Amino acid sequence: MINRLVLGIRNRGPVVSEVLLQLDGVGHAYDDRRALHEFSLTLHRGQRVAILGPNGAGKSTLFKVLSGLLEPQLGKMKYNGQVVAVGDPSFRARCGVVFQSASLDDLLSPIENLIVSGGFYGKSGPGLFERATKLLQMMGLDDRKNDKVGQLSGGLRRRVELARSLVHEPELLLLDEPTTGLDELQYRRFWDDLDRLRQEEGISVLLVTHRPDEAERCDQLIFLNEGEIVASGSPDELKARATDSVVRVLTSAVGSVCQFVEELGISPEVRGNRMTFSTPSGHGLIPRLVESVPTGSVQSIEVRAPDLGDVFVAVTGRALEVE
Repeated sequence: MINRLVLGIRNRGPVVSEVLLQLDGVGHAYDDRRALHEFSLTLHRGQRVAILGPNGAGKSTLFKVLSGLLEPQLGKMKYNGQVVAVGDPSFRARCGVVFQSASLDDLLSPIENLIVSGGFYGKSGPGLFERATKLLQMMGLDDRKNDKVGQLSGGLRRRVELARSLVHEPELLLLDEPTTGLDELQYRRFWDDLDRLRQEEGISVLLVTHRPDEAERCDQLIFLNEGEIVASGSPDELKARATDSVVRVLTSAVGSVCQFVEELGISPEVRGNRMTFSTPSGHGLIPRLVESVPTGSVQSIEVRAPDLGDVFVAVTGRALEVE
């Protein structure tokens, strides 16, 4: 297991050396259930780091620690070299947070939500109004800024959440499953908005997610499983660990295909009439597979390179299930 790592940008953007956030040996348990064990990382200014893991991996507990809502039982968290205590106002003023659950006031408009939030951080007057207006314009919400939030779609509400998290000009943005419930178009728009804001304002990002495609947008990744770091590196470094092709079969003869695959010493994942497995043979296996099952029983076969989700399964034996 990896108990300590120092993360730095590799092959993506300029080299950044200033330490912004550091966790050292953080551990936490609920009664006799261990949620986090010796979790350590160092995040540098300007960096994007993702924590990737399934349900029960310890992500929720970790995010509570990161956002200053939970005091860990073991270890420390430091920001700019200073130990962070629960509720530390100076830390919270430097961080923007997008929680998994919606936290906007549905009875207020987007501009009102941003102004109220800015007031919590001591912002006021024309400067706050200009900042809020600018953020909503950048996210394509200028024509909806005076509508009640409760009237907006899920995708628009999520963009308001992102704007609100940045209204006080934080250095670090903490994201907890930020695209939960969004369709593909809304998902892409959310990340387009965030990437544009990052480029303009130089914000550091720490993302907690179960989505491999979301994690791949970051400079560095940490695989979290059962409260422990089990792997880390850049997306390319992690994907290089999995050299086998991934084969997905849609078939009406699941039993026959399963028997063929298992005779090759491969353990497939079966969901209904879909079967997924990894093999070094790749495309070369397809003719043999088709010949071994009843004629016409295979509707489709897809062969692709492994993604981060496949690597996670290879490392942990556990799938990143949809949340």
